[in-house]
Amino acid sequence: MEQTQVSKQASERTMSLKDYLAAFRRRRTLILLTGLSLLTLSLTVAFLWPPTYKSTATILIEEQEIPSDLVRSTITSYADQRIEIIKQQVMSRTTLWKVVEQFNLYHDQLKSSPAEEIIKRFIKDIEVEVISADVVDKRTQHATKATIAFTVAYQNRSPELAQKVANELTSLFLGENLKSRERQAQEATSFLQQEAENLSRHIGEIDAKIASFKHRAGGALPELMPLNQQMMNQAERELMDIDQQIRGHEERKSYLEGELATIKPNTPILSVTGDRILDSFERLRALRAEFAGAAANLSPDHPDIMKMKQEIDALEKESGQVPDAEEVSKRLIDARTALTADMERLGSEHPDILQARRKIAALEQEAGRLTTVPLKPLTQRPENPAYINLQAQLNSSTSSLEALRKTRVDVKRRLQGYAMRLEQSGSSDRSTSKRTAEHSLLPPITYTHTKSLTIPLSVLRRHRVMAAYKYGPFIDAYKILRTQVTQRLRDNGWNTVGVTSPGYGEGKTLTAVNLAVSLAMETTQTVLLVDSDLQDPTVHHVFGLQNSLGLADYLLDDQPVEDLLVHPGIGRFVLLPGGRALSNSTEILTSPKMLALVEELKHRYPSRIVVFDLPPLLHTADVLAFSPYTDALLMVVEEGKTTGDELQRALGLVKNSRPVLGTVLNKAGRSSLSIAEMKMRLAT
Repeated sequence: MEQTQVSKQASERTMSLKDYLAAFRRRRTLILLTGLSLLTLSLTVAFLWPPTYKSTATILIEEQEIPSDLVRSTITSYADQRIEIIKQQVMSRTTLWKVVEQFNLYHDQLKSSPAEEIIKRFIKDIEVEVISADVVDKRTQHATKATIAFTVAYQNRSPELAQKVANELTSLFLGENLKSRERQAQEATSFLQQEAENLSRHIGEIDAKIASFKHRAGGALPELMPLNQQMMNQAERELMDIDQQIRGHEERKSYLEGELATIKPNTPILSVTGDRILDSFERLRALRAEFAGAAANLSPDHPDIMKMKQEIDALEKESGQVPDAEEVSKRLIDARTALTADMERLGSEHPDILQARRKIAALEQEAGRLTTVPLKPLTQRPENPAYINLQAQLNSSTSSLEALRKTRVDVKRRLQGYAMRLEQSGSSDRSTSKRTAEHSLLPPITYTHTKSLTIPLSVLRRHRVMAAYKYGPFIDAYKILRTQVTQRLRDNGWNTVGVTSPGYGEGKTLTAVNLAVSLAMETTQTVLLVDSDLQDPTVHHVFGLQNSLGLADYLLDDQPVEDLLVHPGIGRFVLLPGGRALSNSTEILTSPKMLALVEELKHRYPSRIVVFDLPPLLHTADVLAFSPYTDALLMVVEEGKTTGDELQRALGLVKNSRPVLGTVLNKAGRSSLSIAEMKMRLAT
């Protein structure tokens, strides 16, 4: 056994390339004959085998041209999955059998083979292959493989049939894809239409609710606040212009009435020769007297009598007057008296007597006719040209004045409407902000530590404090001012405002008082008026109070502020009087104690507005020193007193220290500082 294994190993070790070559040489004839026979057989089969043709169509897969960010594609599956689905739909028995019958395929096998075998053979001859390529995914930006095309091929012994069948199969693939896309597009369209209808209906309901809300709000929406503010400013300008026009027409009317009173409407008019020119009434009276005399001597058909009748009729139509029966009766009495006197002297048959009797008969006839005609009031028209001209100007001025007053009523109504909208807008805007709790309706206040007084209504009326009035033009003016000031303060988160003027006696104190009272009428805040004009404190005079203790006593004598405050019985309004007059008011107003008091007043109550009545700008340095500690300033000017240069100087002094909310034009109607000039000064 060991010898056998040794011999095998020896034989394996001896088999080498030389051994194989030696074996080939020994049997080369047999090997060559076998190879040559196989080659001959293969060539014979290759040349004798019938030819087979293959027609191939390549179908590219393209992305949609519209970006998917705008229109999402209705195809959500991958390309190879879509190709496989379409392939299964195209390679169905019904579809393939139609192609077989259309092109008469496999006609030799139709007689001997069943249809299923033919279909299997047809499927075997069809090849569908996908073509992939390396691309970068647009969503992930990573390299990946994607199907970019696929091929549809068919092989047949006839090249024409192969091409035709391949074209038909390609058409079937494309058609099936188109049908699938159309079906999906129709489904997507139907879904989108339904969603669009639902969305449109929902939007319509929301629009109806918004329209109803806007209608109920009456234009008082927060987003319309700038427009309402602009419209209110425009209405204010219109109102001021109309007031100026009304004052001008009233002055002109008074002038025309005075001039008209000095001119007689029927002043005799003389001709160039100096003769008096009779008016229509005088001519009618003279012609009637002449007619009565002529009728006694002439017959009714006499040309002179007929001419006078025509002239009388024309003058009666022109003047609208008929003969006065009383006048005819008076003339009849005079004629009878004269007849009686003449009969005693001349006798009854004298020609003058006969003429007088005929005149009396004519007057009796005229008097009898006039008694049956209703009397009309005598309306004598003026004849003086100067009077007529002034009367026409007066009528025109009166008509213009009435039209302007009607226009003023309409503008004022619009102005009040815009002011109400702004108040409602501010209230609505605050209800949606963080400051709702701070500006919500405050409960009634009972002043326990603050001194409460009841100011007589007569005192308030005498000093024109608006709390004493319910209606009046200046009440509306202060309400509009309140709305504008409140809006500016709330937009900027401010709660202090200083009221000043360029000079003395221009109404700053009364404006500060009425502004504070008007602000206190709102139920969302309290108001404190501080008399900061320490050189000449006068706020207490407006309320009829004695000048006892006030701000000066707190700053110099350490009087508690609680003991100095006064509640004059007006809503949520509290007053801090100025106290005694001080000559060094500038230093006192800028003292640390005063600044600490201002901070305390500004921040102690979040719903409080503090109004400071400051001294005039051009006469003291108090405003320049104290204004940085207020949030804003309000300038008061008096029309007819404040000049444009004074206003510009005052605005120039404070333009870099604190914003000016606006300018209040006091005693409007005078001409020293026009509205246009004031606007120009403010613009600069």
